[in-house]
Amino acid sequence: MNEEEKEEEEKKQQQQLQEVEQPPQEQLREVKQPQEQQQQKEKIIENTNETDVTKKPKLFFSARLLLSIVCSIAIFNVSYVRIGISIVIVCMTLPRNSENINSGEFDWSSSTKGFLTSASFYGFIIGPSIAGFLSFKYGGKIIIIAGTFLTGSVNVFLPEGTRLTPVLFFIIRLVSGIFGSFIFPAFYDLMANWVVPEERQFLVGGSLIGIQLSSILNFPINTLTCNYMGWVWIFYLLSIWLIACGFLFVFTIYNVPEKCPFIKEKELEFLKDKIQKPVKTDIPWKEIIMSLPIYAYILMHFCINYVFLSIILSLPMVMEEVYHLPLQENGIISAMPFLGSLVVRVLLCFFFENLRNKLKLSKNKMRKIFISIGAVFISVFFLIITLLPYQYWYWVLGCFIIVSCSLELCVTGGYLLSLLDLCPSYVNIVSGVANSIGNTAGLICPVLNGLITINGTKEEWNVVFYVNITILLVSVGFYLMFGQSRTQYWDLSSSHVPTEKERERKH
Repeated sequence: MNEEEKEEEEKKQQQQLQEVEQPPQEQLREVKQPQEQQQQKEKIIENTNETDVTKKPKLFFSARLLLSIVCSIAIFNVSYVRIGISIVIVCMTLPRNSENINSGEFDWSSSTKGFLTSASFYGFIIGPSIAGFLSFKYGGKIIIIAGTFLTGSVNVFLPEGTRLTPVLFFIIRLVSGIFGSFIFPAFYDLMANWVVPEERQFLVGGSLIGIQLSSILNFPINTLTCNYMGWVWIFYLLSIWLIACGFLFVFTIYNVPEKCPFIKEKELEFLKDKIQKPVKTDIPWKEIIMSLPIYAYILMHFCINYVFLSIILSLPMVMEEVYHLPLQENGIISAMPFLGSLVVRVLLCFFFENLRNKLKLSKNKMRKIFISIGAVFISVFFLIITLLPYQYWYWVLGCFIIVSCSLELCVTGGYLLSLLDLCPSYVNIVSGVANSIGNTAGLICPVLNGLITINGTKEEWNVVFYVNITILLVSVGFYLMFGQSRTQYWDLSSSHVPTEKERERKH
């Protein structure tokens, strides 16, 4: 009996051991299965990505490239209207420290010129937030068209209004600025609907080339027009051009690819697969207001605008007041720094992604590296300008060219395109707010420069450059700490899983 009992007990123990061992094996199978499924999914995703690349429609002669080019024209226009006033003011007024080709028509002080120059920038503070909301509701097409037509219409009245009173000059420029500022929020709305992430650097950055082109062409065109036709024709020709562009935009801009009549089926299917824009809900104001990356973007936008406008607005005046260059030479020379920045922007559009892939860096790290390099070069060469004596104006010009190129590293290689990464679903709203705040630089910069350079001496202009260095370094430091290029958890298109802290903020 004892032996039989022992045998039975041993059998029971073996059965128990088998029962205990079996569940872990089953569990292991259950664990392995999801892992195998995940691996299979990853392979499928890789294969689909490869097929997407092969099936990807050509960019050249595509509807999305045409949209990028047309948007570049719209950005060229608004930038031309905004910055062209610096050389026009020189043409319109009597010179103070030099004998100029053009005798001018108005005897305005430095502070008055600074105040009138800032008029359109008041409009650029008011308009973008309005345009952001309108683009969110109605789409970017109608906003760009309306902004272009209305800007062209009001500029017709500027010459005669100025001759009546400088107050009318200020009012017309203010209204022109409001309508012109509609372009950028509407532009970002269109880009969010049309441009896939891997093409953003090329298509969005390429559209922004309009800023450089306007800076390059603005000075020589306005100078030649002023010398041979008179300053009034600067505004008349501009109005004709803007109204013609408005008609062009009616037939070439569409809010979404589905509404474009000339898009090819392959391209339409590609964009539908790649850009799945969710249905918009209420704007998450609390999350936007609490977002440090948004604040970093806005501060950077303000400070870069300030430095950019300081170069555009100060360079013609520096060359006239400090180095006594005649207007015709001044116009050509003032355009040269922006030719350099155009080259840098084109290179960044083509090679940014390739360089990032070779270095195996995230977009966030790559952009911060470019911002840091740009800030160092800008600061160093602004300091060199302050140390150069009067007779070396060509060295000063060389420094301005390097500063302008370095600024482009901060913009196209740096922060500017990160907004489409941060919040693509609400980019029109956030862009409108960011531009309204950032454009206050256009209000502060000319007035402050005018107050500093009362006599137009080199020492006074040196103070302007010191102010630029300080503003730039503060913004860069803040962006390096808090700037981001990852889609925020509160954006509808985000795949990011919120942390506990983020959930608490949301509720």
